[in-house]
Amino acid sequence: MSKYKIKYLKITKKINTTLCLDKGINQIEKNRTEFNHEYI
Repeated sequence: MSKYKIKYLKITKKINTTLCLDKGINQIEKNRTEFNHEYI
């Protein structure tokens, strides 16, 4: 049971990190568009 739990936790951690990265990238893209609009 412990081995399976560890594997499951590792997978969930990977998913969480990817989701966090996606959120960060989305925020950067939004900031870029706002920045460009200000310049134009």
